[in-house]
Amino acid sequence: MGPTSTSILDLSPEILVQILEYLCPHCSGEVDGTDTRSLGTWDSHVVEASQSTLYGLSASCKAMRNIAQPFLYHYIVQTEKTGLLARTLLQRPSLAGAVEGLAITAVGFKGKDEETLSEEDLATLELRMQTVGTDALENDTSERENILGMLMLGHTPNVQKLSVFTDCFIPMMYYPDGALSCLTILRANCDDTGNGFGLSVLAGIMEAAPNLKTFVGYNLVRVSLKEGEIFSESVTEVNIAEAAISQEEFDMLIQGFPSLQVFRFETGGDSCYDIWCASPAEMAKSLLARKETLKKLNLSISARFYPDKKLVRDELIDDLSRMTALESIILSIDSIYTEFGAGIYDSDSDDDTDTLIDLLPESVRVLGIVDPSGLEDAIIRLAASAPERFPLLKKVLLEYVGEYEYKAYKKAFKKAGIKCVKSKRLDTIIHG
Repeated sequence: MGPTSTSILDLSPEILVQILEYLCPHCSGEVDGTDTRSLGTWDSHVVEASQSTLYGLSASCKAMRNIAQPFLYHYIVQTEKTGLLARTLLQRPSLAGAVEGLAITAVGFKGKDEETLSEEDLATLELRMQTVGTDALENDTSERENILGMLMLGHTPNVQKLSVFTDCFIPMMYYPDGALSCLTILRANCDDTGNGFGLSVLAGIMEAAPNLKTFVGYNLVRVSLKEGEIFSESVTEVNIAEAAISQEEFDMLIQGFPSLQVFRFETGGDSCYDIWCASPAEMAKSLLARKETLKKLNLSISARFYPDKKLVRDELIDDLSRMTALESIILSIDSIYTEFGAGIYDSDSDDDTDTLIDLLPESVRVLGIVDPSGLEDAIIRLAASAPERFPLLKKVLLEYVGEYEYKAYKKAFKKAGIKCVKSKRLDTIIHG
């Protein structure tokens, strides 16, 4: 062992751990591996540089290996080496216990260097596991590879963040109750973005995660739930992007998360072109089921997914105003009302200036509007009425607003003691 390695080992274990935490891209906060738009893709330069150093220290001697390797396994991305990775976790439970983040897929990899598990190893991984709607465990190795990621999940008891590429409508693994008790964040995307996925395929994961708090889903096109059933009692935040579901399915989505406090829903995506989405009025009716718990709402909706030529704005206004706990509201212009195909404000109504006043609940503290085109009079009227009608309102966020209009809005809200901000990428903000 060289002099440098000797001097490193002379340091106290506490100092060594601090050094390794600094080198680990996840501990240092440089990378968290949670970008669901492309699971497992982070800044490769940061990861490679940091992990190269960690690998070097791990290979220097046994003492350093035992300290460094848990950091290397903080966040695992399933690759063509899944078999080798599964065997490593199986043979070294201490490393499996170090896994805090996992990105897996329900669709197998077939690489020329694929490491397959022995029958004995596979039998051990299968222990206490069962699949629903598939006999992949009893078929040939190529199908077994498709579920190795799910099997690994069952043997990483401390995983906190899970990103999963799921198949369209094939249920994933079911796990023993409480097996994923540390899991707090679940992100899901569909490997086939042209078809999307159904939420029920993740039921096995949600049922085994009693402390799950956040669910993020991309390309959601189907929600199925029997009356009285739920997806998760513990989830408080749901973020759905690039999706389109019917009114009935939207009802089920809200029903499935009874503790919902933060909700974002964005229409769009390749899988949704031939699907008519629930209208804003229908969504607002469904959200009434959570009027006492929902605090933050973000509806980023495009009118091209509406089947009706014109939306019934009165229903949306009436129902949202009845939300008693809602503090933060962010809406796209089409979430308020629009003429199908035009994507603009309908200015023919006689009571346009009261639109926002009638829409908002008294509990609102933060209001955001994406592309407030045509709402000039309504926004000015809101500013004038806010101190009396909405005494808790402290901030208004606007995106895609002209400079002339913004100056007028800012002046009006300043007079009312409310901060008005010109914001970027408002549709992605959920906490205001």
